Amino acid sequence: MLLLWGHGFDEIAASIFVAELRRLGKRVKVVGLSQQPIAGQHGLTLVPDLPLGQALSVANRVNCLIVPAPLAALQQFSYDPRLAELVGLAAKNQALIVVDAPAGHNLYPFACDPPPYSNLNQLVYPPREELFPFVQSVLAPRLS
Repeated sequence: MLLLWGHGFDEIAASIFVAELRRLGKRVKVVGLSQQPIAGQHGLTLVPDLPLGQALSVANRVNCLIVPAPLAALQQFSYDPRLAELVGLAAKNQALIVVDAPAGHNLYPFACDPPPYSNLNQLVYPPREELFPFVQSVLAPRLS
């Protein structure tokens, strides 16, 4: 399971996802969309477990990809084809893509490289105050 981490992402949601899933015995790796520690929306800096390039080597085995930000936040990384490749490999593996955005939005904000498939296995996560029960009773059981 991978959690994408980039500048301005929601560090509260990211922390809840990672801490609770790890507490429940799930293996979660935080993937940095840049090489250095990255500050979230509220200034808290998180240090990724893996750089984006290294995550590509495991992307075809990922069962879940969590994006703790609105999908529009990925646009700032559209210059990096590795991000589209990572999401593409996870989706090809039918990984669950957990996002903070309305269902039906295109996970690919990369106008220059549209996805070769259109059916993503998306799950929209609820507001922060509902994240703990969501992770425990909705997300974790789907990943067993």
